[in-house]
Amino acid sequence: MIWLVGIFALIIGAVLGLFGGGGSILAVPVLVHIAGLGSKEAIAMSLLVVGATSVIGALHHARHGNVDWHAGLTFAPFAMAGAFMGGLFARFIPGALLLALFAVMMVVTASVDYTLATTLVVLAVVGTFGGAAASKRIAAHRLRAGFAYFVLVIGVFMLMEPLGWPPYTIALLAAAVLALAVSLKQWNDHRTQPQHP
Repeated sequence: MIWLVGIFALIIGAVLGLFGGGGSILAVPVLVHIAGLGSKEAIAMSLLVVGATSVIGALHHARHGNVDWHAGLTFAPFAMAGAFMGGLFARFIPGALLLALFAVMMVVTASVDYTLATTLVVLAVVGTFGGAAASKRIAAHRLRAGFAYFVLVIGVFMLMEPLGWPPYTIALLAAAVLALAVSLKQWNDHRTQPQHP
């Protein structure tokens, strides 16, 4: 089973390197449904795996001039403001509840299987380099469309899995939704292109 998790870790890294996001969309389902972790443990481990992989991927992209520092530095203050507001909001939560939530976070973090997490991080980082290399050869509009399709398929899987459907049925449904989405996009692209006589 660990080899299958390793293959998905490479895919997660490739997705992060290729699209610059989406690692958690894959990491949590892989950790829950393939590695067999509980949802809380999977979320905690995905933060570690995706966070470490994202840092390595961002450094790799920065070395190749792919980072839009202006956009990143514009986004960062808003994210920091959100964290600050969260801190202000915490003042209205009773201290005992905050300590209990903090304890839960510590327990969840302590329950992470660090051998599995390390394996996932290493393989995801390797996949990131492949995804970053591939992103140089693919037009930006195709990357955006590919990421949208990727999120659509994972979303269908996540919505259908709790219904208890067999995995192959969910995979077929996800493939059908993907085929429909691609067809609609191609039809729309063709329809909106100027017609030349």
